[in-house]
Amino acid sequence: MQDKITNVFIGDGTFAGTSVSADAITSLGIVNQTMSTPASATPTVALSPILYVANKLVDGSLKRSVPINGTSVFSYKLDNYAPAQRCVCAIGYDRKLKTGSIEVNNATAYSFDLHFVNDKTFYSERPEYLRVDFTSSATATQLSLATQIAGKINSSAFGASPAGMKVVNAIIVSDGPFVAAVPGVSPAIYGDGTSGSASVYGVEIMGLDINQFRTTTYTIEKVNFSVQCDSSTGFGLTTVNNINLASLGIGTYEEIYVAEKVGKRNEGVLNWTLFPIPEQDYLTSKAGFTSGTLADTGYVNGTSAKDILTFQNASSLLLPAGSIIKTVSTGAVYEIKYWIDTTHAVVTSPLVATLSNAAISFTAWYNMVTIGVQDVTSQDGSGVMQLSKKIITIATPATSSGAVGTTSDGNSPAGTAALYNFLQSWVASTAYASIPSGPNDPVWA
Repeated sequence: MQDKITNVFIGDGTFAGTSVSADAITSLGIVNQTMSTPASATPTVALSPILYVANKLVDGSLKRSVPINGTSVFSYKLDNYAPAQRCVCAIGYDRKLKTGSIEVNNATAYSFDLHFVNDKTFYSERPEYLRVDFTSSATATQLSLATQIAGKINSSAFGASPAGMKVVNAIIVSDGPFVAAVPGVSPAIYGDGTSGSASVYGVEIMGLDINQFRTTTYTIEKVNFSVQCDSSTGFGLTTVNNINLASLGIGTYEEIYVAEKVGKRNEGVLNWTLFPIPEQDYLTSKAGFTSGTLADTGYVNGTSAKDILTFQNASSLLLPAGSIIKTVSTGAVYEIKYWIDTTHAVVTSPLVATLSNAAISFTAWYNMVTIGVQDVTSQDGSGVMQLSKKIITIATPATSSGAVGTTSDGNSPAGTAALYNFLQSWVASTAYASIPSGPNDPVWA
């Protein structure tokens, strides 16, 4: 069995219509053996036994897939776009669970560590630790301890590393209202949206981005870590919770970019390490695709310098952690760190301005179609049959701009829906019986 050969094709939301020659394709299309798109928008294998995915590249040339023979399809899969999530942990008070505290002991040694487990995609190589030891003051409080913990993390090599290294950021949180920072005196304290004075405090630690788009990068890297507080030290019964596990997402810029890069190895690009490394052209959109104004989430409210957004409607399932939203009026961009409940979301950075009944849109990247085919060949003189598996991946925008829409329908690029209908019809007519229905997602609407 040979390694799978992978072809990656990336669309811009358009899809070539019927009876169009391959040369006339402007972005993405599927052609038959005559090198033109089938006459029907819902073809069958009887009329088009072999298909090719065609993609117009940056330089204007046309890229074509390996043959997709209807008799050789062994897999067909549709994947919704899902945002990547950051790893978020809490020492002491947890704003999501609304519980937890830091045990207070005066003039006592405290020890904790962050265990990083994310060196490679499979979390398998050379784990690293940030070990922190400090002594509490003679008049310690939960706030003074939280200040020490956050300060130790942010001033460490992992809190102030250059781009391309593992980086985390720690903030002080409480069960009370937001308290603004006093420069040179005290840090900001981020509340949980409730009123009244704070009674418990904690530290919220978040993984930041890794600069992974260097020429020689071939895998996706994501900051993933766990926190351990040594209970034999002053921490005692201090609570530690994992608010979010790190997730790579589906159809993200990182995934499609890396897939496109790896696919170039099957297209004759060999030099990835010898200087000067040639610059390659990529179709993957780093900016993503922004929807129209959202109707199902309703408007949002929030206060400048705070990090909590209040949604008009329950939206935690519509915009999961990691989602990128944009205010329509100002264009300010925020990433959802996690949800406290169905209408209150914590974002990764403080609001730059107060929002009052603000309309929003969201930014997404790609939904994916994956088709697997296998060719049966015989080795000369041996009488041995060999299966050669090939994977064709098609990435197409997960949303589009336009009129008022929703996160679950109404924002489909017309070309993406046409691609879906085309493939559903054709694959259903092949011997491959497992045909998924369209996911509840704007791309497949």
